[in-house]
Amino acid sequence: MAHEFAVIGLGRFGTGVALALAEAGCTVVGIDNDPELVQDLAEQLTDVVQADAADENALRLIGISDFDGVVVAIGDLESSLLVTLALKHLNVRSVIAKALTRRHAEILLKIGVDEVVLPEQEAGERLAARLIAPEISQVLREQTGVSAGERLVPEGWVGQTIGQLNIRRAHGVLVIAIRRGTLLISAPGAEERFEVGDLLIAVGSEERLRAFGCHRRDRRA
Repeated sequence: MAHEFAVIGLGRFGTGVALALAEAGCTVVGIDNDPELVQDLAEQLTDVVQADAADENALRLIGISDFDGVVVAIGDLESSLLVTLALKHLNVRSVIAKALTRRHAEILLKIGVDEVVLPEQEAGERLAARLIAPEISQVLREQTGVSAGERLVPEGWVGQTIGQLNIRRAHGVLVIAIRRGTLLISAPGAEERFEVGDLLIAVGSEERLRAFGCHRRDRRA
């Protein structure tokens, strides 16, 4: 049975998430208050709805609580928090929210968001979006020949930055995200310093990923 997701906010990041999920065979409903953005995706998603996502009644009419997960991809801090609070009040199963800053991420986690995404570089957003749901990595592998894998940060790397370790040159893989507890840091910069317990998400050929010690991010049953 296909997973069902709602994506609130159809800007660049939200559109990338929605299209990647749809490409992976998921049922996807896009929600935005902007009629032009809604119209643009009308034929590419399962459904698109023009609505104020901070309005709980509007969310009830959409059936927001029935989705497997809801992605909040809104670019305004206040609106993002209001929508997230509405979703939590309606007992949405899983809420994944885009954060604008580290402080925003902390607030989102405090109000009960299940996962926070920090897209730090526009170039990495679409690739990171394809890895939010594990099943999407299969689409990535089949269409590009590139695989995605994950591994815990080696003990000897803790306290060092991506730039210092020069991972791409040394290992032939690209670290495109770091999962730190419930926080997902997308497209980490060279200055990002590894911490104990970090889970690295990398892309590269299957051979390179195996040599790097990665486990492949396969579709889950």
